[in-house]
Amino acid sequence: MLEALQEMESKVIPYEQGFAIAAYNTVDDVFKTTGKLTEENVPLEFIAIAREGFKKFFAENSASTVADFTELDIPDKEAMPDVMRYIAGVQTKQGGYRLFDKFQIGASEGQQMGNLLDIDITIPPEDNRVGDIPDIDATITNDNARLPVAILSNTRLDQMQSAIQSRYQQNG
Repeated sequence: MLEALQEMESKVIPYEQGFAIAAYNTVDDVFKTTGKLTEENVPLEFIAIAREGFKKFFAENSASTVADFTELDIPDKEAMPDVMRYIAGVQTKQGGYRLFDKFQIGASEGQQMGNLLDIDITIPPEDNRVGDIPDIDATITNDNARLPVAILSNTRLDQMQSAIQSRYQQNG
């Protein structure tokens, strides 16, 4: 038993390096099992990645009113699952973003689109702080890791925000 624990500890990936891929894995799993993506069923890390990606995109492309997720400069973009390739987003009047199935753009213009994906995520301009609450462990042990879909304590929220800022600085 001790040997198994020591082996797992030796394979732990630092949160900052593994959170993006783990968030993408979780989004992929959620979509495959539920058939939809909402702000309630994706990890907060995914919401933070998207917020920063859209913020950066719209700052650099002020004439754009909508952005395709594939246009964003996000951490570990090469690990992005297929469902994320079908997400588009717009800025909201509240300063956040609304993510949706990019095929809805054509549908709103009167084109026949067939079955649309069930993607409806509202991203607030900033994360809500809830205080010091018990957290679900977010240990990342490999590239197939998943993140909990849960409210984060202030400590974990700080950890996530620090990792997001660090990874976006690395991306340029």
